[in-house]
Amino acid sequence: MALGDHSAYCLAAEATANCVVLLSDSLGAFGTQASLRAIFDARDGKAPNLASKSDFVKIVDEAGASSPIWGVATGPAVVDWFKGWMPNQSDLKLDWAAAFKPVQALIYRIDPGDTIRVNARMDCATSQDATGLSQVFQGLRLFQQIAWQQQNPGRPNPFQNLEVQASDRRVLVDLSTPYTALQPAG
Repeated sequence: MALGDHSAYCLAAEATANCVVLLSDSLGAFGTQASLRAIFDARDGKAPNLASKSDFVKIVDEAGASSPIWGVATGPAVVDWFKGWMPNQSDLKLDWAAAFKPVQALIYRIDPGDTIRVNARMDCATSQDATGLSQVFQGLRLFQQIAWQQQNPGRPNPFQNLEVQASDRRVLVDLSTPYTALQPAG
């Protein structure tokens, strides 16, 4: 669909669906149509850009753009990120806003190759929040493993090596999976 002067590739037709826009050969943005319009306005000088927010700049600097795919989210955008990109979320009875409310910042990196490695760091308000969020991820992992076995018998589970750790106010999620595990059977 057209979104301003850009072509947006959306997961659904609704305005709240996540979309991806290619801004250049090596730069893309994703989010809802409203969040992408806000990005375009900032890039065009019609609204303040993120560089005007020192806390956000610090998080971007910590992300370390050494991975070819990386990103950050803060505040309510963290909830939106998980709601938009977690598979089979409609099957879960999870209050996404409540589960991820304590997360102040999300930093993620994806290193593709024969083995795909995904790292995410979530900074929480308190260490108790980090422990609780870690438990949510452990529950999601268990749900995913059961659902995978039922829906994909005999196929390797790409989330089998998912590791979750809580350390002080941070939750670290690490996933390493062979690219072949992400390809459809046959």
